[in-house]
Amino acid sequence: MALKEIMKGRNSITLDEYFKIIHPAYSILRIIPDTSIRNYDSESIARVICTMYSLPVDRIKQNKFQITYKLPYKTSFFIDINLKDISFYIITPEEYEKLIIEKCSNVWPKATIQKVNSIRMFSDDSLKFDMIYKKEDALSLKVDRKSNEPLNSILNVLDIMEKDDRVGIYYNFIPIHQASWRNRHRNTIEKIKKNLPIDKNKFSIGYILKLLMEEVMKIYILIFEEIGNFLNEGKNVTDDAMKEVSAAGMGAYERLSNVTLRKEDRTVLNTQIIVLSESTNEQRKRNNAIAVCENFKTISEDNSLLYKQYKKNVYYTEQIAKGAAVNTMSTEEVTNFLKIPGRDLLNSHSNIEKVDVLETQLPEELTHGYISLGENIYKGNVKQAYLRDEYNLGNLPLVVMGPQSSGKTTYFANYTKFAHLRRESVVVIDFIKNCELSQAIEKVIPKEHLLILNLGDSKDLQGLGYNEIKFNEAINEFEILDLANLQAQQVMALIDSINNEGLPLTSKMRRYLSAAANIVFLNEGTNIRDVINCLQDFRKRADFINKVPQVLREQLEDEINSLKELDDITISKDKDTKEVFQEVTGTKDAKIDGILDRVNLLKEDSKLKYMFNKKLESNIDLVEEIEKGKIILIKMPEVKFPLPYVKNVLVTYFTTKLWLVTQIRGAMHEKPSRFHIIYDEIFQAPTCERILKDILPQSRKFGAKFVFSCHYLSQIETIKESLKSSGSSFMLFQGTDKKNYEELKEELLPYELEDLLCLKQYNSLNLIKYEGGYAKFITKLPPPI
Repeated sequence: MALKEIMKGRNSITLDEYFKIIHPAYSILRIIPDTSIRNYDSESIARVICTMYSLPVDRIKQNKFQITYKLPYKTSFFIDINLKDISFYIITPEEYEKLIIEKCSNVWPKATIQKVNSIRMFSDDSLKFDMIYKKEDALSLKVDRKSNEPLNSILNVLDIMEKDDRVGIYYNFIPIHQASWRNRHRNTIEKIKKNLPIDKNKFSIGYILKLLMEEVMKIYILIFEEIGNFLNEGKNVTDDAMKEVSAAGMGAYERLSNVTLRKEDRTVLNTQIIVLSESTNEQRKRNNAIAVCENFKTISEDNSLLYKQYKKNVYYTEQIAKGAAVNTMSTEEVTNFLKIPGRDLLNSHSNIEKVDVLETQLPEELTHGYISLGENIYKGNVKQAYLRDEYNLGNLPLVVMGPQSSGKTTYFANYTKFAHLRRESVVVIDFIKNCELSQAIEKVIPKEHLLILNLGDSKDLQGLGYNEIKFNEAINEFEILDLANLQAQQVMALIDSINNEGLPLTSKMRRYLSAAANIVFLNEGTNIRDVINCLQDFRKRADFINKVPQVLREQLEDEINSLKELDDITISKDKDTKEVFQEVTGTKDAKIDGILDRVNLLKEDSKLKYMFNKKLESNIDLVEEIEKGKIILIKMPEVKFPLPYVKNVLVTYFTTKLWLVTQIRGAMHEKPSRFHIIYDEIFQAPTCERILKDILPQSRKFGAKFVFSCHYLSQIETIKESLKSSGSSFMLFQGTDKKNYEELKEELLPYELEDLLCLKQYNSLNLIKYEGGYAKFITKLPPPI
């Protein structure tokens, strides 16, 4: 009884318990291209596919009484084309999914890779063609990493497709053992050298005719050899014929491409290519398929691809498409097929889903404010982008870069209007051409809120001094000393700017100038002329020294002694008493000749001389006007100020004046209201740049926001690092020089140079400082107001 039960149990044992075939599980990955795709290194994906090969013996495993055999791997690339959508898929073994994703991410770093459940199958009545090498596998197709062929040409099929048409291109890559490849390659090369036929299809009429011709040639040679022997000339006739055959073969060999010659040492893959087409119209179905097949001719070279109809169905997870032609291709050739569309193709075909790297999600902090950066588009949603309005971040500098006609003037006019709507003051120092920037601003700001200083008009010229400094009754002597020192610092910078050679004042000259300024400015209403008079005129020098309050004399002892060094002393003796007298009779001009040279240079320009001599009573008070929220336009038309040093002096003077105003307002308020200072092409005032280098890191806390424009960042080399370190924001307008991208490359990543060069007109690539660091995004600039 027990024996019967045992036998019964044995009879119920299935074959699977002893032997089992394991089919690989496959992942389907959808690749969504981006607008900056490069296909240069897709060979690395092919190399990974090659590593999937394993020997049959390595796929056999034994677990107790069961033997398992794992079927070999493959990886496929599938392109699905219809008028609504073009999709790209990789079908790869689950075990290699992460590795394939990693490689695809390296090759196409900005593309999106999604795992999907399935790909829609083509119907049973779809028309299919498989592609086969025209010649033996050793000969290569054309390889050009920079070209996007055959994909470019294949997608032209969209021009003849209609609504319900669908086309697919199925590339099936099958890893193989590499051992016999070299011999196969060498055998083909030997055939070429011997001028033997190398057609891939050994059963075609053409191949048979070539073989027959070879045999006929051999018979021909033998006949003539016998005739030659009979006539004692056989050797020469046979040799000549053989030489002709050999020469033809060697000529063909020498014409082979380098890709074919190096294919011997390349890793190879068995490759199947099947084109599928379906349509409600039989003629279109065929036309679409043939059009795609014909476009593979774009990669013909030593070898080419022919097509023939394929009758079986295609199953994407089968290792081999049964009955389809198999071509042994190098990983180099496979790069022709592992391609997704680049920018030009994506722009040409709007039905390809893509990740537009020019579309970046805007941080929430930049979606509200009052200084508009324009419209930002992300996944079809349009949002207004703004500079930060938070006090500290909102006060950081802004740099606008772009060539002429890129929209800078319009943007600054808009910028000024935005600030004016908040009743914030804007000061524009405009010295470019005919002051077109100022003219544009005048059109958008009501006249009652404008204050225009046209320095080309004598009535608007200001006295060279700092009339914003006021001494009231509550101020003590030491506070006066601080205010005097503030003015002295500005005068030092201004006098330094008056030179053609670009050389700074010597340390001794600076000491004398500083001493005079610190003492002269103890008196309210004094100007730069008074400082120079103090240096040059011994009587006025003595008068200013005598006015120094007694309480400050010890504090200013060094300055007083420095000024006394300038006295030219005459010694005389009384005839009667023989007493020796010392009398100051002049000034030692040699000690201050560098300063006087600069003042003389200043006076060579009539407008600067007028400003130098003018009293300060009629000067506008910039503190008062900025507190009122006025839009102040300081215009210096180039036709009126053609000399570079004059322009440099004036821009430097108003910059020193504005910095003094900034500090005065800082003392008046804990958090002064923001005011904006706009410079167009500041690089034309090099001394001003040197001053700004030290000012920029401090300006934030005083509520002063500096705004600069330039063609490229290296134009403002002096303040470039100061701008970066002080947290400036940058706007790169369309058409901006590629130098700007190189300057900000690290900050702008993942944007690339091509993204900047392909900006649409009146668009800007922005690098904006906010709480989260730097936001990088594109905006369409605000239209003219």
